[in-house]
Amino acid sequence: MASITLELLIDPSTIAALTGESPADTLARAAAQHANAGDIAAATNLLAQACDNAASVPVLFLAFQFHFRTGNIALARDLAQRRITLAASQGDNKQHARAWSNLGLAYLHLHDTAGALAAAQQAIALSQLTDDPLSLSRDLGLLAQVHEANNNWTAARDTYLQALQLAERTNDPAHIATKLANLGDVYKQLGDATTAAAYWRRALPLLAQAGKHRWHAECKAKLHAVH
Repeated sequence: MASITLELLIDPSTIAALTGESPADTLARAAAQHANAGDIAAATNLLAQACDNAASVPVLFLAFQFHFRTGNIALARDLAQRRITLAASQGDNKQHARAWSNLGLAYLHLHDTAGALAAAQQAIALSQLTDDPLSLSRDLGLLAQVHEANNNWTAARDTYLQALQLAERTNDPAHIATKLANLGDVYKQLGDATTAAAYWRRALPLLAQAGKHRWHAECKAKLHAVH
């Protein structure tokens, strides 16, 4: 039987962004090691110290990722707000946009669709200044999720299609696959199971390539359910 690599709580790219040697960066690296080893208590303690030590944008993003994925959405929201302020003060449009996008995601999980919509619009406006297709695709994806939360499935479909066009310019299999799977879900809601299945089929090999095993299994189950 082929082995399955478990998905990490903290992404390698998030850890790699910690390029500094400040006390906050050192604490955040240690927290990530504990988080990915399953020691949530130790990671929580180290991240609390890191965020009290003049945390950089990468440290705050790592803390956001940890708390969001472990279910502390309110704290994740607060960390995103801190990143917005810090990234804006540094004039970093890319990180500023991503912080707004993360804030919108937190608002969605807190069932605040008005807050999520405002955050998505801020993120999109900033990403349009960066000429970065990955950033803009991500932010359009957030806007599409807001449309989904509001049961506006036609707007969600149209926004995901825009996001997919941009995602395909990135050659990032996980990002492309996510948009394909999202479109499958939306077409299912629109009553078009044939088109939904077509998008899910396109997503499956890319999810496998990206190592997104849980998402792959979920997408495969949806495909089987319509046949």
